Amino acid sequence: MYPDFAKSGKAVLDSIVTVVDARRMCDEFSAGNDLLKNDLGEDDLENLLIQQIEFCNIILLNKVDDVDKEELGMVRSIIRSLQPKAEIIECNYGDVELDKILNTRSFDFDKVATSASWIAAIEGEADEDEDDDHHDGHHHHAHDEAGEHHHHGHHHHHHHGLENEESGEALEYNIQTFVYYNRRPFDINFFDDFVARKWPKSIIRCKGLCYFESEKDICYVFEQAGRQVNLRNVGQWYATMPQFELKEFLKQNPQALKDWEEPYGDRMQKLVFIGQNLDKEAIAKALDLCLVK
Repeated sequence: MYPDFAKSGKAVLDSIVTVVDARRMCDEFSAGNDLLKNDLGEDDLENLLIQQIEFCNIILLNKVDDVDKEELGMVRSIIRSLQPKAEIIECNYGDVELDKILNTRSFDFDKVATSASWIAAIEGEADEDEDDDHHDGHHHHAHDEAGEHHHHGHHHHHHHGLENEESGEALEYNIQTFVYYNRRPFDINFFDDFVARKWPKSIIRCKGLCYFESEKDICYVFEQAGRQVNLRNVGQWYATMPQFELKEFLKQNPQALKDWEEPYGDRMQKLVFIGQNLDKEAIAKALDLCLVK
């Protein structure tokens, strides 16, 4: 039964809806496992699918009757590893009641923009905009989860639960998320070699903040999906402010002190990894070798 839109006079598509074909995921993407490949090109369908799944608030999982229970479970687990918050609606051949996707009043740009798993892992409930915003020309970096304190020389491999009642799907197929954290700068040559030659095939997605010995003042956002890798300059760390400006800034923004540690200030390596059967210790060890001693 479809809703009556006569009162409003129009039907409003007020959601970002991504359609995932369950049968095609099984036939062409190995039940989603092809999204785990490390040789995806920038224009590959798998890479496009990752981006579409990450930015949406409704996922139509189509043709579910054409796959068996095991295949469906794997497809759902891959989806949940990338997007833990979107509503998943199972359907067949697009047969969905329109009131589930039209005039829902459920779309919130800020929530959708911060709903991807990598954001949940690195920031908790903080805004993704903090990855990219500039305040007086300085980068406003991601905050740690409330009440959490980091210490130089220790890795915090946070196992944030997917914020959805279906999080068990990802766990069942050993889809994991963890955060690599350190205060010391990377040697850009060692880091580039790790990304280009030693990147584990088990990683579905990686995104986060980093900086390098050769450019200690600059904060970068590192992003990887398949073979596509991007390193983006997002401005200077707060610690680069003149002392009188910094003192006033910290006074007005005391929350910034949560991520402050001398002698680094707010500089940090904080990279979120999402993947299947991740060897977390091996990844952490490889990244440790990229650090400047």
